[in-house]
Amino acid sequence: MVKSFFVTTFRNLLRRKTFVLINVVGLIVGLSAFITLFLFTSYEESYDTFPGSEHVSRIKSIHVNENGAERESVLSPFGAGPDIKDAFPEVEAYTRIIKTVALIQYRNSWIKSEDAAYVDEGFFKVFSLPLLEGNVNLALTQINTMVISASFAKKIFGDENPVGKQINYKGRLLYEVTGVFPDFPNNSHMKFDALLSMQNYVAVQPFMLSEPWSWYNPVTYLRLGPGVEHVSLEEKLEVLIDEKIGEDLRLAKDKLSFELQPVRSIHLQSNYEGELRKNGDGELVRYLEYIALAIFLLALINYASLSSAKSIERSREIGIRKLLGSQRYQVIVQFMGESFIMHLMAVSLAVLVIAVTQQYWPEYFLSSEQLLQVPAQKWLLLVLIFFGGTTASGLYPAMTISGYDVIKSLKGRVSGNKAGDAMRRVFVVIQFATSLVLIILINVVVSQLQMMQETPLGFDASRLMIIRDSEVYDSLFERNSATYKRELARLPGVAQVAYVGMLPGDHNLFYAGNVRKQNAPVESEVPIECVMVDEAFDATYGFQSLAGPGFSEQSVTWKEIILNESAMRTLGFNQPEDAINEKIIFSKDTARIVRILKDFHFHAPREPIKPLAFLFAPHMGYYFTLQVDPNNIPQVRKAAEDLYSGIYPGQPFSYKMLDEHFNMQYSTEKLFERSLYFFSGLSVCITCLGLLGMIAYAMQVRRKEIAIRKTLGSSSAGILAKLWREHLITVLISGVVASPVAWYFSSQWLTSFTTRIALGPQLFIWPLLILLATTLATVSFQTIRAAQANPIDALKDE
Repeated sequence: MVKSFFVTTFRNLLRRKTFVLINVVGLIVGLSAFITLFLFTSYEESYDTFPGSEHVSRIKSIHVNENGAERESVLSPFGAGPDIKDAFPEVEAYTRIIKTVALIQYRNSWIKSEDAAYVDEGFFKVFSLPLLEGNVNLALTQINTMVISASFAKKIFGDENPVGKQINYKGRLLYEVTGVFPDFPNNSHMKFDALLSMQNYVAVQPFMLSEPWSWYNPVTYLRLGPGVEHVSLEEKLEVLIDEKIGEDLRLAKDKLSFELQPVRSIHLQSNYEGELRKNGDGELVRYLEYIALAIFLLALINYASLSSAKSIERSREIGIRKLLGSQRYQVIVQFMGESFIMHLMAVSLAVLVIAVTQQYWPEYFLSSEQLLQVPAQKWLLLVLIFFGGTTASGLYPAMTISGYDVIKSLKGRVSGNKAGDAMRRVFVVIQFATSLVLIILINVVVSQLQMMQETPLGFDASRLMIIRDSEVYDSLFERNSATYKRELARLPGVAQVAYVGMLPGDHNLFYAGNVRKQNAPVESEVPIECVMVDEAFDATYGFQSLAGPGFSEQSVTWKEIILNESAMRTLGFNQPEDAINEKIIFSKDTARIVRILKDFHFHAPREPIKPLAFLFAPHMGYYFTLQVDPNNIPQVRKAAEDLYSGIYPGQPFSYKMLDEHFNMQYSTEKLFERSLYFFSGLSVCITCLGLLGMIAYAMQVRRKEIAIRKTLGSSSAGILAKLWREHLITVLISGVVASPVAWYFSSQWLTSFTTRIALGPQLFIWPLLILLATTLATVSFQTIRAAQANPIDALKDE
């Protein structure tokens, strides 16, 4: 019985090769996209699910000044972690993390990692991180100790056991390696190669201990006991804040509060100042989930539409089977079996397509290691969705086919009914509307991204080359930096060279704290972010000066400062000239204003221009900025690298162009743009296949009507025009359905941008015209064939 069932099923499929091919291709396209996006979004949602992660939270600081301006940051006071642990027994452990760069010399080799941090010894307890080598209870309890990852240990020591070995850190300290930890998984919001004892950070920053609640530089994590509620602990933290710095906050008319972020939510729901690394985008993941679901439904609807359209050709087969005694449920089982086999073929080929094409879409396709990190329940859900979708898409045509009247089936007079026709039209409207929503979203995203990239920044990033200074802070550091800067300025093709602490596009700027005019009351203090620069920075970047002479070689470190317009207005100056030579107080120091710069975009135009200060500190930079001739970039890079090798022998050379660095801020929007281009294209392909099915069905049902019209003198063009009108109405209905949906999603997406495009009618009309042209072309292809057929073939049984 089972063998007969499968033999019959495969024979039926082989007899209808074209139908099976079109249906399977539609399913392959839809399932490939759905599986890829489903696994990608599942992986993104799996971040930080290590054992006990439900008990781990991060402190988020929320500052509100007297004007109501709110500033959210993951940086907390240096003393918050230990004081919270001491005050509240429900906090089992804490750790502070302060990022740094590790430049390590072992024997004669220099090895660099951007993924290093100073941490407290509680790090291992907070994150349940074991050690592969070393004692987890003693690893970071002493000064001048560090633990390293397994891969970093392999890079430095090869097959040697690193525990107990000493390494030169940045040319000034000897650290002992006291442990080796397993590499952080890919689905972690943090990644470190080296963890250094926090005691070393305190040793070079002793003022952190004297004023522990005045310095906001660590990211603080807490491990809470079972059953601890965040709201309850946050209320207690308000009391602790008031005890520690309540008087200072009231004097400055500021407010500070702590919010506890569950560690599992950080990757997709946190993009605040001070993040350890760039997190994912929860909004993007949510949109991709919508797209995955939409494409999956399109594929299923497409299958159902094609199957029901093709069912008329099998009406005699059904009539004979019923006449020979088959029950309706047996017919349903037969057609459901065919549906399951076609879906199984499609999903198998979809997996093959994913494997072959994954190299072209690395943003979405997961490695084998990442696939193993997708939770088991997500794999189970994927299987259930597949079987549920297969059942739903196969059941509708199976129920339709099995319900045909026996007599009409045997006479070949089965035709559509009003309910069935209405359902198929609904299917087409859903497909059209879904494709329209995606195409409109493409239009919105492309227009917004183009607007941001065309917004004048206030400087030409394409002419600026960035070279990272040495990380070896030995006794020769300042002399070598000055020598290298001087030699860079002499290179052909280099117009200016500056030495700066931060770059446009960086978000973790030095926070200058509360700033005010020298003679203004304390209540007038305002928060301003600060960048350390030298005398050449504004000329090198090409910023427009509004007033003041600027820095000179005679400027005194920490005593002169440049402001942008926003900072000038924030401090209460009306005109640029009014601010020149005035003194301001910041971080308990006094500096004289020597220039006001016209506002420029230090960050992407999605963000408002913030008050910025540029402090003269020529020996506190990290980056050399070269203003170069765009035609000489390769030659300048080679000459700069040769100079670097001569001054810093053996140390790694690192450079980039500022426009590349700045444009990294658009990575999420560009990924969303590519996603919409690709997956909307797939949706249009699936929609066209569904439309072919609908038209094939219409031609089958209306073949006699077309034949009679031709017999009575209608031309092929007239018949084509009539069908055009019908599908034009369908497209317009789809436009009415899609427009408010697309407007809603577009509006939601645009709310995250300070400067955004207007949702004008052109963003909706062009996609509608594109879909209309595609529809009419598809209709014309099928209709012309039907209109040119011999009428006798359709009317011979009448």
